[in-house]
Amino acid sequence: KAAALLGRIITSMTVGRFEKQNRLYFQSKSTSICVVESASEYPDVRRIIPSGHGDVITVDTDALIGAIESTCIMSDDAYRSINLDISDEKITITAIGTNSTSRSVIPCMCDCVIKIRINSTYLLQALKSMNSAETFIKYFSITAPVMFMPADYKQWNERLDIIMPLSGE
Repeated sequence: KAAALLGRIITSMTVGRFEKQNRLYFQSKSTSICVVESASEYPDVRRIIPSGHGDVITVDTDALIGAIESTCIMSDDAYRSINLDISDEKITITAIGTNSTSRSVIPCMCDCVIKIRINSTYLLQALKSMNSAETFIKYFSITAPVMFMPADYKQWNERLDIIMPLSGE
């Protein structure tokens, strides 16, 4: 099903299946990709999410994306990490580089104090796929993944991105 969809989206690509080897292939003029088709179920990733209530932050998705993009340029570590300091109804995003530091501040709705370091690349991928004006950020602790959900979905279990923080307080 996914192979057929990719074939329609990328018109200059051939999509096929090797029946005996249970593999899909994608081929264009310059690229060939072969992947193993899995018959098993995906693992239940929700089991790593703590039960109960964590801190919930509501933020404008586009404002957060813009702030991260303009700030993470200065991050020069392997993870393109940024610090998120959340308190007093604002998120302060900081990236520390070898020669300089960049900082952005945006408003949010929260009733908590959180300090985490997170991979900006993963965070931007999650936020850009939200298709929502606002995003809920749900935080439990430094040992649990941070959850990102579109605020306008009726049920939080319809769409969920999780990112493990690199460090925090």
